[in-house]
Amino acid sequence: EECASLFHFAAILKADADRDIGAAVRFNVEGLIALLERCRRLGSRPKFFFASSTGVYENGVRTAGDDTRHAPSSSYGAHK
Repeated sequence: EECASLFHFAAILKADADRDIGAAVRFNVEGLIALLERCRRLGSRPKFFFASSTGVYENGVRTAGDDTRHAPSSSYGAHK
């Protein structure tokens, strides 16, 4: 019932996400939304830490900054 912080590391990764987009959306997108909704209902406003990946950026980006363009090349990157 009480939660001060939540760390979200779960994901269906790139190869599996591309093979089964429906499962990836359920896990990567709907799962994230369910966690955020649960945090909202707690009323205590826990800190939410989301571990993303470089999959959301242009291919080949190894270091991302505030001005790095989001341009995912896979369904996994789009979910993240």
